[in-house]
Amino acid sequence: DLADVIYLAGSVNGGNGPYPFRHLGNVDGLGDPEVADAADVAYLVDYYFGCGPCPTGDWYLGLCSP
Repeated sequence: DLADVIYLAGSVNGGNGPYPFRHLGNVDGLGDPEVADAADVAYLVDYYFGCGPCPTGDWYLGLCSP
């Protein structure tokens, strides 16, 4: 939901992140698996509000089709 997007955007801008599970912030499965970046925020926005592809990465549980 919107709170997830805001939290992830805050962590990209120096706020608290998904600590100790930093890999959970990498929702697009690209780049450094330990670091969330602006591309991850954009990916999450597209998923939640634009019917984009499901988040991927180490946390994927198979609950939606990639």
